[in-house]
Amino acid sequence: MNEEINGLPLEIERKFLIKKPKIATLSAQAGVRVYDILQTYLIDEQNRSARVRMSCDERGRVVYTETYKTRLSPLTRTEEEREITKERYTALLAKADPAMAPLPKTRYTFPYRGHLLEVDLFPFFKNTALLEIELSHEQEPFDLPPFLSLIREVSTEDCYGNRTLAKALKSGSLPDEASL
Repeated sequence: MNEEINGLPLEIERKFLIKKPKIATLSAQAGVRVYDILQTYLIDEQNRSARVRMSCDERGRVVYTETYKTRLSPLTRTEEEREITKERYTALLAKADPAMAPLPKTRYTFPYRGHLLEVDLFPFFKNTALLEIELSHEQEPFDLPPFLSLIREVSTEDCYGNRTLAKALKSGSLPDEASL
């Protein structure tokens, strides 16, 4: 996130549906960090995407964050994110959106050729995963490691957004991997 609009940092991100990589391969990447994440979407009166997240890293350190995002284009959003206390996290859970289930995932992050890659593994997808890469501008070129097997880019497909996955998880209507 390099730029800002009205004092808010921008998140410029591309997202890809990939074949689920082997855990051993992900774990072997230089600089890899692993997080177990549970994110809960909140009701927000300001028409933003609001969430809280509890993440636990491979060393057992737990961090709580509060995030607000506003979409500016298919690839760009403003993003306000801050670390919060466990008490604030618990209090904000009272504003959880009842139409969405808390979304669990395991995230593997690692640097690759000047970018930070994030591979999200979800317990409800057995054969696929999501890859996200943050960019400094929408047309920025990037490379992906050869061990990642891309199915297709899904940056503009709402059905692979975390909010949509949280809704689908709640309603039992997750995308069918067999049709991907």
